[in-house]
Amino acid sequence: MSYTTPPKSTTLPRAAQFVLPNTPRVKRSHSQYASQQHSSVHTLVGEVDTQLRAQLHGAIYIDTPGFLEQIFPVDATLIDNTFTACCSPYPGLPQYDQTRECWTAFPDVESDNFAEKALYAPFVNVANFITAVSGENSDHPRVLWSSYPHHSPLAWTDHSADMKPDIVASLGIPRDERPPWRFIHVPMEVKKSSSPAAALLQVLKYQRQIFHESHDRRFVIGITLAKTNISVYIADRSGVLGSDKFDLHQDPKSLIRLIAGIQTLPLSRLGWDPTMKLVASAAFEENSTPSRQWSFMVKDYDPKANNYYWIVDMPKPRDDDRMKMSETAIETFVLASWVSISRGATILGRGTRIWKAWKKDEMRLPKDKRTMHIFKDTWRDERRSLEGEMYALIGEQEGVAKMHSYGVVKVDGEDDSTFTLIRRQLRPAGRPRHVDMYQNHVTPSVESPLGDLSVQVKYVIDEDYLPPIESRDDYPPRNKIHSRLVLATYGWSVKRFLSCLELVQGLKDAITGHRNSYRQGILHRDISPGNVLITGKKEPGNRGVLIDYDNSIEYKTHKTIGDDGLSGTDPFISPEILDQQYMPCVTSRPREEPKHDAVHDLESFFWVLLYLCLARAAPCIRRKELMSAPLPMKTRLQKSFGRLFEARDRSTLVLSKREVFGVNPALEDDIILFISPFCSPLTCLISEFHGILHEAYKSYSFEGIHDKVIAAFERAELSLVHQPPQRRKV
Repeated sequence: MSYTTPPKSTTLPRAAQFVLPNTPRVKRSHSQYASQQHSSVHTLVGEVDTQLRAQLHGAIYIDTPGFLEQIFPVDATLIDNTFTACCSPYPGLPQYDQTRECWTAFPDVESDNFAEKALYAPFVNVANFITAVSGENSDHPRVLWSSYPHHSPLAWTDHSADMKPDIVASLGIPRDERPPWRFIHVPMEVKKSSSPAAALLQVLKYQRQIFHESHDRRFVIGITLAKTNISVYIADRSGVLGSDKFDLHQDPKSLIRLIAGIQTLPLSRLGWDPTMKLVASAAFEENSTPSRQWSFMVKDYDPKANNYYWIVDMPKPRDDDRMKMSETAIETFVLASWVSISRGATILGRGTRIWKAWKKDEMRLPKDKRTMHIFKDTWRDERRSLEGEMYALIGEQEGVAKMHSYGVVKVDGEDDSTFTLIRRQLRPAGRPRHVDMYQNHVTPSVESPLGDLSVQVKYVIDEDYLPPIESRDDYPPRNKIHSRLVLATYGWSVKRFLSCLELVQGLKDAITGHRNSYRQGILHRDISPGNVLITGKKEPGNRGVLIDYDNSIEYKTHKTIGDDGLSGTDPFISPEILDQQYMPCVTSRPREEPKHDAVHDLESFFWVLLYLCLARAAPCIRRKELMSAPLPMKTRLQKSFGRLFEARDRSTLVLSKREVFGVNPALEDDIILFISPFCSPLTCLISEFHGILHEAYKSYSFEGIHDKVIAAFERAELSLVHQPPQRRKV
């Protein structure tokens, strides 16, 4: 399908000429971008660089045939008309010289005096001219191309790395203003052949930052210009897909297709999420019909001030079966504040974001009268069930969060997925490419794109070459499905327990929820402090609940997939699962490798309990000894805690945890001794919990293990109930 624009008048637009500024020309009121102005930079660019190299290894594909035509389906007539306009001498020199086959304002890149910055203004002017000729778009304001290469875009987060795109296409920003990250439509990096920096890696940093700043982005388009070669990249939750490179002088119509597509295509085809928009909070106070707006249309949006709310529609539960969703009826949720959004910055993965939410129908009520829900937005592997489907299989059970609704996100009437709606069925060509080392300049030869093979490089900038990863272990990208979930249960992490009694009651009920899930055929597989909530309720069975069934499986029918990642949160995963080796105390080992089962999740509960008892000096207060800077001679507590929960490599975590479940574990000297005074009433529970797991592993018989652990917690609860109220001991 191609997209066209209204017919053009015979008068060509006079595009304003861009001049690279020496200083930023920023004109705005004090209130505009208030949160951005007060943002401070803490994250180092090198940290982002390292994270991207690790996260995207094996997930970057380039030279995709048909990329530009599929991603930017611009009408051929529009391209031809725009090219004719570019070749016209009116109102001055033509933008493109057909005789010389080049864009007239561009410098000679082979000149000895050629500098990278000489490409900025010519490209911006050509892009703005093509944008103006392409016509208006009723879906969004005109795209503006600009260049502020010496200034980082403004950010509303407090941890933004100091990154400076060479050129950006932005929406909703006047010509004389520097665009904040969330207004950037497409970032671009320019490189010359002698540069040692990685053009693609730079663009990936910008795309990652846009994901972090903009909650309404499903994917982000990025561009690299290496001398005269242009490559285009899509970053989505399946990884990175890149185009064939093209020479902007030799193939001007491909440049026109790209720029015109960015201007004329619907925003849903350019990475934006039309199902998630902003509404002024004042509209609810006035009981008026709220007007939904794209985020780039709202300049004074301040997430800290709650002057605007994100608003989202969800399928409504059926009246006859609340575990099933209506195919037609919807209800609207207002996202009050975020709970966790940091994972949304990750390009490859689930990109999970979590908010507190209210029903729109309750917005007329005072805040303390509205029912609080938990709203979750995520991208799942298409081979796995929806999290909501897992809750539906479990049903309403004690110790399990209550699901309200769930569903797959629909964009333009179709299920939102990376392969279909984003990549438009394009398949990678060849193997994934390296981006995990710095590139060096090499003069390519005719025989090899690497030239002198004795020089170790990853790719050559002026050829935009990334060598393939030669590995038997890499797998093709996974299709990700965009889905959402609303929970009716609201609570806070077990890390925020106020007393030992509250901790024991919360964990006991969550373990009960795990048992109830297991009896319904569902194994959780990701027990961690963040996935156990304290609800504040008084009735047993609901004081603590288990959430986040994203990694759960139907364990009786589950089949392992070759490229399945490790399920769980490393510091709390059983060493049997981390390294696929049986515990040293096992006396009769099965022939096959350890398989994730209920006992491993129960062991994760043990590590959660131990972690909190070692770390907490008082409610929500970490022990000072664990907050201090590393010492030349660490204390025994620092060493023990660090090895069990904060080791950077899995081998240390595995070794330390295996020692705890060794043949003759020295629990008293190695662990019990270091429990904080505040949590000392739980030493007996920790010893008993450990003993239950140790005996189960020795015989490798797990019959009734849930009931044994729950009984131990019941005894601890009874003991704490009869003790005087707990005082803080720091």
